[in-house]
Amino acid sequence: MNFSWLLIPVLGGYWFVVHWNRTRFLMKRRSGYHLFFWAAIAGMFLHIPGTVAVAAVYWMSSLFYSLPSCFEK
Repeated sequence: MNFSWLLIPVLGGYWFVVHWNRTRFLMKRRSGYHLFFWAAIAGMFLHIPGTVAVAAVYWMSSLFYSLPSCFEK
């Protein structure tokens, strides 16, 4: 398994915890592994709704294209 895909949610979580007003000042005092684990947890919670949204769009598009079109000749 290619573990480089796990880096994307962690980077997104890092950006979120550093820039979100509620955690911004707390993260400036954290160091090393504490910041990494906060970023990983935030990335996981940001990744789950994104995955659900992509799956819903994929499901809706496949449902849309499987319906017969009444505009065809």
